[in-house]
Amino acid sequence: MPTAAHEFCLTDFGRAVQSALDRLPINRSLLRITLESNLSLRSSRTGFSATPDRSLFASPVEAGPGILLAVVECAFSQSREDVMKKVRAEVEGWPTIILIILIFVSEDRDYHSPKEGTPTWSFFSQHDACFSEDNFFALPRSIEACTTIFDESTSSDSSSTDRPEVKSPTQLDPSSSIEQDSDSEADFEPEPMVIEPIVVADHTWCTIKEVEFDVWIREDGAERIDLDDSKRHIYPRIEMEEAERVIGKGLSAVKKEICKLANVFKSKSALRRLQAAELRVKFNWRVMQSGLKISSRSTAWSCYENWYFTQFRGIKHAHSDDEEYKPMDNGTPSMSPKPRDVAPRSAARRKSVCR
Repeated sequence: MPTAAHEFCLTDFGRAVQSALDRLPINRSLLRITLESNLSLRSSRTGFSATPDRSLFASPVEAGPGILLAVVECAFSQSREDVMKKVRAEVEGWPTIILIILIFVSEDRDYHSPKEGTPTWSFFSQHDACFSEDNFFALPRSIEACTTIFDESTSSDSSSTDRPEVKSPTQLDPSSSIEQDSDSEADFEPEPMVIEPIVVADHTWCTIKEVEFDVWIREDGAERIDLDDSKRHIYPRIEMEEAERVIGKGLSAVKKEICKLANVFKSKSALRRLQAAELRVKFNWRVMQSGLKISSRSTAWSCYENWYFTQFRGIKHAHSDDEEYKPMDNGTPSMSPKPRDVAPRSAARRKSVCR
């Protein structure tokens, strides 16, 4: 299942590449250059089916099928072996690919949902509804503090089953004043980015360790891309100079392939303008790092929400089989039995969700 941590790189990276492609002097009524998202493909060469996260196509409108020129894959908490198996199959299936970019997001440890019977599971099982995102992140790290908040809330109003409202650190107090920083943006020196593990109620919901970019291009005259090792980091360190150079080289090779589709151009001058144009992409890796920090929170919230609804869905008002079709006096089955409340902790076991 795609997560925010999976999508953040694709969104910012794809936006930068698409912006550069849009600046190329191409008559879009003759030739379409598109960066497709999650497009399902099947290779006529090998029969392999794939759905790349991003795929770059050059498609003459009236002169044959589109050509797959580049692929971007993003992997979050997956084994490198499995991801590289897919990438190799894509290279074999589509020899026209000139550029492959793999974004590999890894965590400190494999993610697991809270197990039934643990204090974390028991705490969330006592709530009749899923916490809102703000209230979830406002909960303490320790389960003892979470339990204290819940006990104080229920003791103050024993008739209420609502979860305790906790002031979220992400919400601004409208009455508070915001001090304007006098320093100019040019003088601002960003602090090194640190993404702390997200721990709520003694459970780690997301802990991003590092983000690597692997970039490969097909050299001139080669039949296909040689998938050698080429790791570059964006987090925790930004070491992207070489990767950015290789990406630029790959996009220049993509433009050369586009120019080979000269039969779709109606004039030589249009072709010369395209040949002279530079395909430059400007990446802001610091902004991508900031997006990663935000997306780690969204990923943690998504893990909690999916786990909660899968674990406790439908067990607040369960029905027994004999109640559901209990006959009425006239012999007609009753389709509207009175529900009986069943506490989550006494419900049937359900398998925890793992990414």
